[in-house]
Amino acid sequence: MKRPIQCTLLILLLCINAPTGRAQKQLDVFFLPEQGFLRVDSSLLVDINGDSFEFELFPNAQITALWIPNLAKYTIERTRSQTTVRIVLREPTTSPTVLDLVYEGFLAHSHHSTAGILDQSSLWFPSFFIPVTSSPMQITVPRGITAILPGILQNHRETDFSIYTWEIEGYPILRFGSELLLEQRDQIDTHIDTHIDQEEIIEEEVIEETIDVDQAELINTIARWDQALAKRDRVKLASLIHPEFDQQEAFMSYLVDRPSYIETFSTQLTDLEIRDMYSLVTGYLTTNTPTIYQTTSSWQQQGKAWLLRNFNMRPLPELPNAELLQTLEHWFASFYYAVKNSDSTWLTRHLQVPPTQMQPIMQFLESLGSDYEWEIHSLIPRDLEVITLIYLPNQVRLKLIYTMIPTETTWVVSDLKVIPL
Repeated sequence: MKRPIQCTLLILLLCINAPTGRAQKQLDVFFLPEQGFLRVDSSLLVDINGDSFEFELFPNAQITALWIPNLAKYTIERTRSQTTVRIVLREPTTSPTVLDLVYEGFLAHSHHSTAGILDQSSLWFPSFFIPVTSSPMQITVPRGITAILPGILQNHRETDFSIYTWEIEGYPILRFGSELLLEQRDQIDTHIDTHIDQEEIIEEEVIEETIDVDQAELINTIARWDQALAKRDRVKLASLIHPEFDQQEAFMSYLVDRPSYIETFSTQLTDLEIRDMYSLVTGYLTTNTPTIYQTTSSWQQQGKAWLLRNFNMRPLPELPNAELLQTLEHWFASFYYAVKNSDSTWLTRHLQVPPTQMQPIMQFLESLGSDYEWEIHSLIPRDLEVITLIYLPNQVRLKLIYTMIPTETTWVVSDLKVIPL
């Protein structure tokens, strides 16, 4: 039976399947306030006391990895005001259990500025209806931005970004602003605006997708593969490769003995098909370098585990049709001209994305302002996908992946994904 992915799943180097009762890992948050982009890798101790539970996130949150022991399936319901994830277990449990969850997206209600607050009404962090215990939270923001949580600051360091580690309790209320904010945190107004726009809670369209246990485990296996690849972990890589994989040692040496400057990996799945005990997965593999690889892999299920049977990758860009490339270059010149000049009429006419994504995408494009550079990195004519790179003045680099649809007179965008580099 074919079980296609309902939306692009960005597997971001994390999410490890582990038994009940294991130690929780640190919570990692990556936040670009001006663009409203948020990525969270969390490990939460949930007290379920039953065979199902649910939590809520902001409207267009993309669940990129989810795992909990005894998982049977999970469903995702999307409305204009929230994303609701319902998890069903194979059997009831009464002991605290670790939930691994990775998600990302654009916050429609964020201030999109260098100062503001994210509280429970924004649903930037999962809101549960059961007791939950979280680990210390590490927050990475652009340099010059301070990130404050109610709790104890354990560590603060500066790299290309500012990184803060906080010991937290309860729902994390995130305040961000200038460096002076850190010294004034005891005087910060703690008022929380719980107002909800009534327009968002009436006549909402509900979009539901279901992920079963086999698909969820395969997605998490690919995440573990990315992590082992980033760490050059031969033992872990070997545990994820089928014994009958052709030339296994040479393949692992090729992956592990790569140049030292290639450090991180993430897999963006574009299609996943499961038939009986076998699966075929296609997608893109990105690194901390500009190079992007198109990948095809096959996996075989043994017991509850998925093992790699075959793997092919080739670097992009492909050599596109010259006329097609020229047409798209002209279109993107008009597109980024409209972005820099805040031409919302042009942008709205050329964006045909799902309704729940329109507002956050428009806010993201507006947040780019006019002080940035862009270039077309690669073009995949067969899939009509275009990848552009954005260079922002605060040393942030973004990789934007557009899915294009031709019309009689122009092009429109049907999907847009953003990957911070």
